[in-house]
Amino acid sequence: MPSCIQQVGEKGVAVGIDHIDELVQLSVDNVNKSPETARLLKSGQLQLVVGDGRLGFEKFAPYDAIHVGAAAPEIPKAVSSSLLDFTVFKMAAICCLEF
Repeated sequence: MPSCIQQVGEKGVAVGIDHIDELVQLSVDNVNKSPETARLLKSGQLQLVVGDGRLGFEKFAPYDAIHVGAAAPEIPKAVSSSLLDFTVFKMAAICCLEF
């Protein structure tokens, strides 16, 4: 997530999604330990939400990049359809799957 935050620039948004509320709360607590990242969370430039990432997150779609830190037999349609350039995601997914 830190590298995502650095790449979004001054007007972009980075979104982190997890289906376990306690993990999202732990993330929020950790982000708030640094004044720099706490500012991003407070401003809304960093969003940490509880949800099913397989369903995507339409609020800020389409996205320039999506990083999926999970294993799945296929890329969920809700995720791939919320990406500006799906070929970027395909390449990343193939590299991860072949690794």
